[in-house]
Amino acid sequence: MTTPSKTLNVNATLTRAKSHAKQGQLKEAWQLYQSVLEAFPQNQQAKKGLNALQKSQVNKKNQSGPPQAQVDAVISLYSRGQMQEALSASKTLVKDYPNTPLLYNISGAIYQEVGQLDAAVKCYEMALAIKPNYAEAHNNLGNALKELGELEASVKHYEQALAIKPNYAEAHNNLGNTLKELGELEASIKCFEQALAIKPNYAEAHNNLGNTLKELGELEASIKCFEQALAIKPNYAEAHYNFGNVLKELRQLEVAVEHYLQALEFKPDFAEAHSNLGVALKELGQLDAMVHHLEQALAIKPNLAEGHNNLGNAFKELGQLEMAAESYQQALAIKPNYAEALSNRLFLFNYSSSYDSDFLLKEAINFGEIFRKKVTTHFTNFHYPHQSNKLKVGLVSGDFKEHPVGCFLESVLSELSQQNLELIAYTTQPKFDKLSARIQIFFSEWKPLFGLSDENAANLIHNDGIHILIDLSGHTAHNRLPIFTWKPAPVQITWLGYFATTGIDEIDYILGDPYVTPIQFDSQFSEKIYRLPNTRWCFTPPNIDAKISSPPALTNGYVTFGCFNNLTKVNEQVINLWIKLLTAMPNSHLLLKSKQLNSFSVQSKIIKKFTATGIDPRRILCEQSESREKYLAAYQRIDITLDPFPFTGGATTMESLWMGVPVITLQGETLVSRQGVGILMNAGLSNWIATDKAEYLTKAIDFSSDLNQLAITRSGLREQVLSSPLFDAKQFSKDFEHALRTIWQQIN
Repeated sequence: MTTPSKTLNVNATLTRAKSHAKQGQLKEAWQLYQSVLEAFPQNQQAKKGLNALQKSQVNKKNQSGPPQAQVDAVISLYSRGQMQEALSASKTLVKDYPNTPLLYNISGAIYQEVGQLDAAVKCYEMALAIKPNYAEAHNNLGNALKELGELEASVKHYEQALAIKPNYAEAHNNLGNTLKELGELEASIKCFEQALAIKPNYAEAHNNLGNTLKELGELEASIKCFEQALAIKPNYAEAHYNFGNVLKELRQLEVAVEHYLQALEFKPDFAEAHSNLGVALKELGQLDAMVHHLEQALAIKPNLAEGHNNLGNAFKELGQLEMAAESYQQALAIKPNYAEALSNRLFLFNYSSSYDSDFLLKEAINFGEIFRKKVTTHFTNFHYPHQSNKLKVGLVSGDFKEHPVGCFLESVLSELSQQNLELIAYTTQPKFDKLSARIQIFFSEWKPLFGLSDENAANLIHNDGIHILIDLSGHTAHNRLPIFTWKPAPVQITWLGYFATTGIDEIDYILGDPYVTPIQFDSQFSEKIYRLPNTRWCFTPPNIDAKISSPPALTNGYVTFGCFNNLTKVNEQVINLWIKLLTAMPNSHLLLKSKQLNSFSVQSKIIKKFTATGIDPRRILCEQSESREKYLAAYQRIDITLDPFPFTGGATTMESLWMGVPVITLQGETLVSRQGVGILMNAGLSNWIATDKAEYLTKAIDFSSDLNQLAITRSGLREQVLSSPLFDAKQFSKDFEHALRTIWQQIN
């Protein structure tokens, strides 16, 4: 039994222990409680006192947070790229200090870096549960959500970060990037400008502002941004890369290549830089180097869909069609709704006769179905003036420039602008050159679509009150066919730039003519065919003083055949037929002229195909691309132009005829294979159309054997074609307007 004195002693000790604890003298309190328990191990008051002290110590530990040295150690591991070590250390700290928001924020950043985005989001959310006004955690959560594709949610967190911390430059920058992805370019620009107002030497914000200005077509302004970014941070690989992209758009290809190479010097594993360098080298005709860099891009980043697409373009340029098709397919396996790769694949099919019209139609319709699924609803209420006799016509193209489409358009637009039509140009890329300047005056408005999402572009067109919207691209470069699936205009037509069906149900008509789209071709198109009375296109005569020569065979002593088409059109079937021709005419020569022939290896390969059959290599002349003046003058050195097949010439055939050089073409069973037929029928040269390969060969031999008759044909050919429907812009524009009004009346 406890004695009174001892009881009094214990009580006094417990009272003193409580007093020390209240005053924060935890060591002293701990010692007093321990002394009681040494004497009385079952004393409940002492036990409760010790438990309270232990809890207090834990809480104090949690409230004070981890030692700074341990936090710095985790950050150091993260900075050095030792992610697994950093993650392990951060987990330990979180366990020891579970109420520290900083640790959750750090852990989130590590998870995000290793690609575990869901885990990163949970960490940021834990940080914000503990500390709701944690601006940095809101910003980082925004970043993680953006990576997950949850753009709207990420915007909200950036905005919350900025509500807490208005001068948070990084959050302004990140918000700008997300708004850019959402297609809100103007708002995006304001964010970058705000970031730079706070932090003028923020290289990343200069770079991002430059990218956004590029998408808006303000290329010169974007260049200044990249220059500023690089002045601040000379080894900034991304800024060099983006600078290169702008210079590529401006056709300053050599300088673009320099910047891509600098990007790779600072960041050797920069797959996108390798890929776009390959594209620039393709334009420069450096095809071997092009393939090397594209393959490098994919070695670094095998799932780079854009890289596979670009490699497909490279193989197409080299005439390796099967490998091109495989590359496009790989791009689509990674990114099934990749519009550019889908269009490139469809375009590729036109180079080969291996695909029948049913297959081509099916593939094109599949394209339309893919993008129709993204359409929330078609427009039904149109804002055009119902009583107006003036049709408002929108033209959508990326080729309002020095391009075959531009050459076909120029004289026609001049005439159309004088008729009862209002023309609006919707340009899909920022390139603006001398031809752009010449034709801009024929439009009431010149509106860029680049930088706009398909939905936003469709809204813009719809709000303009367009009666008829015309696609000028089909599945060629810079097309914006997905816009048409939204049906922004009551009547939609495809014309001029492409030579097959688009596959889009919302495009009502394709403009053809009796020769390229005879009645039996109706089933090849998802669109209805409206046949213009003579020709589906009208060419603008070159504004160049180029003389017509007599047949060079009269002085050379031998006939020179020529083909100035894209070399991809010169497939094995074509080469085999031309070999037969050169064999049948042992003294004849063949002049090939194409940008692909800038490459020595391409020249070697094409010459080998002929020499393998015993043809003297001196008879095969390969020339690089040149200025248009020199290109046209080269027609003076050939006697007869040979049209490739099944992808026959368009602009090249027109130019050949204008230069007085007749063309032999082989008629086919598709629009693209009958372009030559349409041109020659309108030119009054129906006898130069072959129905099969044997006749093609016979005509080439017969026409080149009668040089006197050939000279007569050449001497009057320019005058003949200039007076034909092919160059009669006044009559063509009347037929064109009549077509539009007839279609309008049929639909309305």
